[in-house]
Amino acid sequence: MGAGTTRILAVHVLPNVLGPLLILVSMDVPAVIAVEAGLSFLGMGVRPPTPDWGAILNDG
Repeated sequence: MGAGTTRILAVHVLPNVLGPLLILVSMDVPAVIAVEAGLSFLGMGVRPPTPDWGAILNDG
């Protein structure tokens, strides 16, 4: 029909991929936060001047 690859991707593929991608990201963020907090609680996270949830839990 004469439509270019960029137009097909922008008009048809991107709107159909955007919704599931947002759901996937919003479900993965809490898991990443929990892993980071767990590592920080065990002492394998970021350095002490940087505040994080695991260090706060460990101090409490």
